[in-house]
Amino acid sequence: MTARPVSRDEAISLGRIEPAATAYGAHLRRKGILRPLPEPVALLDTTPRDEASAVLAEVARDVLTRIRL
Repeated sequence: MTARPVSRDEAISLGRIEPAATAYGAHLRRKGILRPLPEPVALLDTTPRDEASAVLAEVARDVLTRIRL
């Protein structure tokens, strides 16, 4: 099973979004009863594997520069 984006209408038909609850929640947020929703968080484009390979490349570069001296 693969994840794919779902349209709003499809999400409502699948029962993942309840329009009345969403509208009521927005109403309570406007009145200040509920806290505002958090801002979306930007996800990193790198993975720990990318970072590890970058560190290895830096180490290799440093070793090569020391050998040339």
